[in-house]
Amino acid sequence: MLLVIDIGNTNIVLGLFQEKEIIESWRMRTSAQRTADEYGILILSFLNHKNISAASVKDVMISSVVPAVTGELESMCQ
Repeated sequence: MLLVIDIGNTNIVLGLFQEKEIIESWRMRTSAQRTADEYGILILSFLNHKNISAASVKDVMISSVVPAVTGELESMCQ
């Protein structure tokens, strides 16, 4: 599966794709004060809430207009 992350000034929107179909989506508030670990816990909780294994996410794509948050999410993905 592919996790797509769109980081905006107000919200971060996440979409989970299987092939060309979006199977889940979530939204959270953008916060430059959050760490990579905090973002990771939030995203894992979204996945767990829908009974989706984090191991099933094979790729991540990030688009962003907030460089400070981009670095944290890149670290989280690695």
